[in-house]
Amino acid sequence: MGTLISVCVPVFGTEAVLERCLLSIVEQDFSSLEVIVVNDASTGKNSKGWNAEKITKKVLKKNKIPYKYAEHKTNLGLIETRRDAVALSSGKYIFIMDSDDFLSNPCALSKLYCVAQTHDADIVNSCCTVWSNFPEERAFAVKDYEKKMSLFIPGPMEGHDIFLNFAVHKKYLGFLWAKLYKKDLVKKAFDAIPFTYCVMAEDYLLFFFLSLFAKKYYGVEERYYSYSIDSGVSSYSKINSISQWQKQCTASSVFNVLFAYIEEHYDDFTPEERNAIRQQCNQFLENNLTCLKIRVAPQLQEQAYALLCEMWGEDYVKAIEQLIQQKQ
Repeated sequence: MGTLISVCVPVFGTEAVLERCLLSIVEQDFSSLEVIVVNDASTGKNSKGWNAEKITKKVLKKNKIPYKYAEHKTNLGLIETRRDAVALSSGKYIFIMDSDDFLSNPCALSKLYCVAQTHDADIVNSCCTVWSNFPEERAFAVKDYEKKMSLFIPGPMEGHDIFLNFAVHKKYLGFLWAKLYKKDLVKKAFDAIPFTYCVMAEDYLLFFFLSLFAKKYYGVEERYYSYSIDSGVSSYSKINSISQWQKQCTASSVFNVLFAYIEEHYDDFTPEERNAIRQQCNQFLENNLTCLKIRVAPQLQEQAYALLCEMWGEDYVKAIEQLIQQKQ
């Protein structure tokens, strides 16, 4: 039958916790799987002094798990790293993991695969737990993320409802992880996305097309996935460099792609749908403005604001600032 599930794991700056992620895959009771690790030009090491390639080899080869490892010479961002991982995969289904997360149930992949087969689902969605090494220190952040991740639709959906309930009605979340996808659907989604550098809103970009093209969805309420808030660009850590801040602003690239697609297929989207995407774009820019105030180091504020205006457009930034003031 060949490989049934390809677990795709992008790596950048997460070497310290990559072993935990890979071991959670090793512990799965599903035998027909492979792991695809793509290192996005990360040069870090874990506490044992191992780089991403050595960690991958030590964990997966030792446990006789089929895997492929690839490495970018320069940082390309999450969309392109995931695109390359999928291109290297041979499975019928794709499961996308962030390398700082882990599977909390050894039956996760077998259960998701069973549901996919039973319901012929293009997307099988499951729930997650929010996890931190510092539960007391980050209690507010954990609670905040748990609230965000409570949106979920159990059971079946078909056709355009899959897109509507994600993009317009916002009844469930478009995080890429904790979901099993038919590979053909993932390939079709990537075919609609030109080369894009982004490390923010990248889940939204890909899931926009996954939900748009999917024919069948099925949601299961079990919590198979643990989402870590301790690392990564979307964590609550302080921003002490312009390069860090620039990554926060890359959501602008995502919406450039989406608006270009919508313009090209204008009649395929209703006014309500087009407005929903615009409102989502506004929200990402508003989040950037909030992040600028509370996470960017004071000495970088002026330079960071100038970069924000450059990436989003100064007129657009000013307009969203006015909207924020009106809400207050």
